[in-house]
Amino acid sequence: MCASMKRCRQLVVLGDLYSLMDNLERANSSYEEASAVSADPSSRRSIANKRHRPQTVVRRGARIVFYEHGGGDVTLAFATALTYGLAAVPTCA
Repeated sequence: MCASMKRCRQLVVLGDLYSLMDNLERANSSYEEASAVSADPSSRRSIANKRHRPQTVVRRGARIVFYEHGGGDVTLAFATALTYGLAAVPTCA
C-alpha cells in the first residue's frame, strides 16, 4: 500500500470516529482531506458519500432537519426521537 493510500484510509477512519463522537464538522473535514489525498475517483465518490450534509424542509408548518448521506436511486430514511445528537452511546456508571 502506497503512502497516499495509507494516509487516505487513516483520514477516513478518523472521520468515522469523529462521526461516532457526534463531531460532524471535524468528520467532514477529515473526509474532505481524505478525498484530496485520494487519486482514485471511485474512492473519492465513496468518501464523499460519508459526508454529513445538513438539510431542512418545511411540511405543514413544521421544520424538519436531517442529514443526507450518499446518493443513488434508493432512499432510506431513519428517524429517532433522540434530540441530543447522532451519537447515542449508552454510558456505564
